[in-house]
Amino acid sequence: MNIWIYFDDLMTYTSTSSTTDSNSPNAPSAVSAACSGTNITLNWSNGTDGESGVDGILILRQAGLQTADQSVSNQVTYSTSSSTGPVAAGSYAVVYNGATTTTITDNPGSTGTYTYLLYMRDRNYNYTALTAAARIWVLNGTSLSVTASSTTSIDGLYIPSTCSLTVSSSGVVSIRSGAVISVSGTIVNQGNIQNSGTLTFANGSLFNYNRNGASSGYSIPTATWS
Repeated sequence: MNIWIYFDDLMTYTSTSSTTDSNSPNAPSAVSAACSGTNITLNWSNGTDGESGVDGILILRQAGLQTADQSVSNQVTYSTSSSTGPVAAGSYAVVYNGATTTTITDNPGSTGTYTYLLYMRDRNYNYTALTAAARIWVLNGTSLSVTASSTTSIDGLYIPSTCSLTVSSSGVVSIRSGAVISVSGTIVNQGNIQNSGTLTFANGSLFNYNRNGASSGYSIPTATWS
């Protein structure tokens, strides 16, 4: 029995309501996780707000992997809590909505892959401000194939031996500086892979450079080839 935990876009947002403070709290940091059975424990360091302090935490959970940045708008009252918080697109469950804490344990009820969104809140119900975040792509499953057909920046990439990623002719995948990535599956590059991090192809992995000429500068990325 396995539970996979991936941090896919550590995104934080600001609400458009109740903005009586001039500053929203800073984003959470130092996020980590652990599994025991079907229990998932999340830990983090709270953000800060010099005016009123961090006075609440909101955590949302969605089954499966997030495949696009989530649209977040005003505050609402959740049916599961009297507290308010941002409205997240998609089928998210409210895992925690309460006083400031640095850890929670969630039990989704079954094994699987889950995406969490974590927010800081101050005393006037301002939420953490929106920050740019790179995509972390995770491919998990049997014979799963994913195609990148747009410009994507990543900090992490997990491709098991049974899975493949195709970068289409219109796709650009940029591996950011500091990223450490190991590929066990297959990458089919019909587009542009730009590597500014550390990229390793493990034993048994495949890199298929499938382009009709490279006059536009779409070169083979710098990597360690095992």
